[in-house]
Amino acid sequence: MTGDLGDSARACGDLDDWCLPLKSLCGFPNPPGDKNLEFRPPSKPLPFGQHQVDPLHFVVSSSPLPDKLIWHYSSNGVYNVKSGYQVLLEDRAASFDPLPHHLDSKFWKCLWNLPIPPKLKIFLWRLVRGFLPLCTVLKQKTLCDVDTCPICSVEAETFSHCFFNCRIARGLWELAGQETIRQDVCVLTPDVAWHRIFFSLQLSKVQIAEIVFLSWRVWKARCWSVHDRVQYLPPALVRQFRSHLSEWQDVSNGRQPSQPMTRQRGEQPPTISCPPGGILIRFDGAFRKYVGGSSGFVGFAEDSSLVCAYGKFYAGLNDPFLSELLALRDSMLWCLQHGFYNVCFCGDSQLVIRRVAKNAVQHETGGAILEEVCLLRSSFQFSRFAFASRRTNRAAHLVAKTALALVARHSVDYRYLLFNSL
Repeated sequence: MTGDLGDSARACGDLDDWCLPLKSLCGFPNPPGDKNLEFRPPSKPLPFGQHQVDPLHFVVSSSPLPDKLIWHYSSNGVYNVKSGYQVLLEDRAASFDPLPHHLDSKFWKCLWNLPIPPKLKIFLWRLVRGFLPLCTVLKQKTLCDVDTCPICSVEAETFSHCFFNCRIARGLWELAGQETIRQDVCVLTPDVAWHRIFFSLQLSKVQIAEIVFLSWRVWKARCWSVHDRVQYLPPALVRQFRSHLSEWQDVSNGRQPSQPMTRQRGEQPPTISCPPGGILIRFDGAFRKYVGGSSGFVGFAEDSSLVCAYGKFYAGLNDPFLSELLALRDSMLWCLQHGFYNVCFCGDSQLVIRRVAKNAVQHETGGAILEEVCLLRSSFQFSRFAFASRRTNRAAHLVAKTALALVARHSVDYRYLLFNSL
């Protein structure tokens, strides 16, 4: 701000002792009639207080007008939001720390030219710049209270701990055959670590891409543990890492991947068929607050004939995820009891299908049931878990809803309901 002193400046005594150069103050011209002002630095404190001398510049005027403040960041001396926003951006830019000298154009050119998917390039850029929401970063920004690792709860979740030293990350690097590289960079900051990976370890672009894919899998495992309360074991993570890497390499080389990474918009999902010599099980769960939950499943043979339809009510169930998981467990128990060992299980819960198909270990909701399902899976000769839409899973949904409506506390045969309803 610029202060324009009028009549109060004359009351302060000798004006010549603290006149300021008017022509040097942001290009403001002298007021009309002020042609003989002398420009000298102040030799005595200003009456507004010593702490206000630095941010304020005073223009001494000869006209008997009251004092006023002038916003010297705008051409007319009046404050507006646009000029204030520009000043704020300039102050913030000046307060930010500059990039380290080793993160030059050569480093960024190497990063953006890596043979990896675009989302992994953005992930690596955020990682190097320190923009990933680690617990230490969130606590520094006062967005959380603790900075301990959400997986091991032993040390602070820094970059080195999250990607190299945590138990799951360390096991993943070891099983992937990259233990030597992990030991070389496990104590470095992210910018120094990746600069060393790029230029000091004499690695090819393909090898660097593998390390990026591996780091991405470590970060995904961390996010699954924090947000979904699911922890994958290192062997399962290594299988996911190798599958993701091989699929991308096939796409980059123009080959058709064995399993497409994504499905295009408008493309129909693959048809789910009954395995040879087995049955197709469709399962679903139902839930009603303050009442409970129920499980239901139906079985179809190779000729699409109905084999079974059973439902069961569970009192006190307070989570729809548990009803879906119990439906899968009940269907697996029924198949083993009746001698069906080649089974394809289909459900409309992506969460259940993903956790069971990838051998996820859950420690909170449904952990014991999920562990039982994983043990039952080993008893089958062939088992497949696939996602089905609600429309194709309508029969199992009807059985589960009927079991909940009848409040049946034991397993019953619901085939007559399906014949009358479908």
